[in-house]
Amino acid sequence: MTSNSVFSSSGSSFSDQLGSPAVEPVGEEREEGLLFAVSLKRTRYTSAYSQLQEGDGYLLWNTTKVRVVKAGTLQGLVWYLVPYQREPDASYRSCFLNTFRLFSSPREVLEMLADRHKAMAANRSEDTEQQAKRTVQIGVESFVRTWVERFPGDLESSPSCPFPRSLQAFLDECGAHSNHRTAGPTESTPALEASSRDGPFDLYTLTPEEFAEGITAEEARLFRELVPHQCLSYVRHMKTAHSPTVRRCIALSNRLSLLVIQSVLDREGGVEGRARALGHWIAVAQQCRKLKNFSSAMSIVCGMRSTAVFSLQQSWNSLPQNKQTTFMELAQLFSADSNHQISRDILSREGTGKHVALSPVSHRGKAAHDVQVVQGVVPFLGTFLSDLTMLHAAHKDKLEDGLINFDKCRKQFEVLVQLMLYQSAAENYSFPQSHRLLSWLYHTPVLSQQEGSVHGTSVCTAYLSPQL
Repeated sequence: MTSNSVFSSSGSSFSDQLGSPAVEPVGEEREEGLLFAVSLKRTRYTSAYSQLQEGDGYLLWNTTKVRVVKAGTLQGLVWYLVPYQREPDASYRSCFLNTFRLFSSPREVLEMLADRHKAMAANRSEDTEQQAKRTVQIGVESFVRTWVERFPGDLESSPSCPFPRSLQAFLDECGAHSNHRTAGPTESTPALEASSRDGPFDLYTLTPEEFAEGITAEEARLFRELVPHQCLSYVRHMKTAHSPTVRRCIALSNRLSLLVIQSVLDREGGVEGRARALGHWIAVAQQCRKLKNFSSAMSIVCGMRSTAVFSLQQSWNSLPQNKQTTFMELAQLFSADSNHQISRDILSREGTGKHVALSPVSHRGKAAHDVQVVQGVVPFLGTFLSDLTMLHAAHKDKLEDGLINFDKCRKQFEVLVQLMLYQSAAENYSFPQSHRLLSWLYHTPVLSQQEGSVHGTSVCTAYLSPQL
């Protein structure tokens, strides 16, 4: 990275550049198995001298050469994690750790890092070179420890696929020890042993606020447990074991949508009974929207827009006008038009971890002024999966010369970063989980995909869990 100064009169032709992009691509460079995209970045000087000259009608600019990895061989990409005689790129490391499973495996990357570490220990000659090589060794050890800390499941040896003794020794030398334990079925669905001694669960005994808080607590838990890089595996049709946290989120969305359909169709009381069921779910969806639980609100609206439910015209017509208006507003909010542009705009405005609303939330049984809670957010995961799917389809995995297309990885990583921001925001929920609600949610028999298709619900389930 290099820089130079530009000193120009504000009345000269250079003033025409003031509206030009701050970063201007200028070409590409190749180096040690890597292809870099090169650009020039312009920034204003803030020195006292520049301020003095600016008052006289002059501007002083600093132009910096910026190089970003565009593509590379696997070895080149791995070795650039700890470059020789150069500061490591933190943003590159984060992108690599979240995307490398698309073109390699943890074991293969670890073997290359071990080779890199070993090579730096050989043929030491001059003091300066020896110091530089030792710096790389220390950098490799530090990186491996960071890797294990952030992604503990990657470097776990198992009885079915044990690490070679040499790799285990390398991990020990790096001081990388994982205490990770893979979550079992009881951890992914807690408290499903909710006893039947309380009798059958009637969801209509819960107020819309109680139901929305209960389902939000579960949605937020699953969303916080989501491993972002598993979204990349999911959109590439990899085995279920590679994306279990993604599939759990999708399964909950699909199940809630089917339960909405089933609860309306099975509601006793004919037209009026189904109208009351519709009104209840509209109120729940509205509360989920207020809690920024976009995922559950989307699932509920999707179920109500299924053919089986939406065709109940007499029941819909029996709803009060204000309920019908609320539903139409929710349906517009979660419309798939223009790639969910309306819900995207609202999520961007209200939902990021950097702009979480600080308004107080009133809890049942407590005055609003007694409890100050930072509101969380649970986005609809399908929006991000759609973005990743489009990126995967639009960009090749490798360039024509066989180099791994790391620019594609960087674009996908930008989507994952947004997910991580929302995961941070989801930490702000503090609603207690309802064991009886969870038992109803996970244990109530629902229509299968094939049966749902016969009853007109396939539009909903296919939308929530696209066959990618």
